[in-house]
Amino acid sequence: SDAIKSVLNQTHTNFELLICDDSSCDKSYEIIQKYSEQDNRIKLLENNYSKGAPGARNTCLDNVSGDYVSFLDSDDIWKKNKLEKHLTFMNKNKIFFSYSYNDVIDEDGKYITTYKAPKKVNSFKMCFSNFISCSTVIYDRKAVGHIHQPNILKRNDYALWLNILNLEDINHGV
Repeated sequence: SDAIKSVLNQTHTNFELLICDDSSCDKSYEIIQKYSEQDNRIKLLENNYSKGAPGARNTCLDNVSGDYVSFLDSDDIWKKNKLEKHLTFMNKNKIFFSYSYNDVIDEDGKYITTYKAPKKVNSFKMCFSNFISCSTVIYDRKAVGHIHQPNILKRNDYALWLNILNLEDINHGV
């Protein structure tokens, strides 16, 4: 619920929220369904069997209709102006792939630390480490095209960032 509310409370309100229930065995489906009935920007998607994080994200990517893509895992939350600030920055600077710092908090919302990503990355720099937290990314689908998150057990978001940064037609100026 906290993750969903953090999106619904954004200052930028023109978005679609695709949520994939990946065959959960808790009450996630019912919670998502309740929210989707209250807000038509929410689309509830289902995987018939568990596909893990990349499978759930790819189900959403196959159903997205917006120009920009961002990810938010169920245990993460966004600050209320995340989309507005991020999209303004991207459009002003004409960039297709963007990410930011993120605060790390505990289960009670208590601040632990700030994860500081480098100001700029490229595919070479990213070979040394994944500097980018998944829930901070936004990319422009018009520039990147329809792309899937690699279906690997660990660091699938990292693999996606590398795939995006290695696209020849858009790798300038990152």
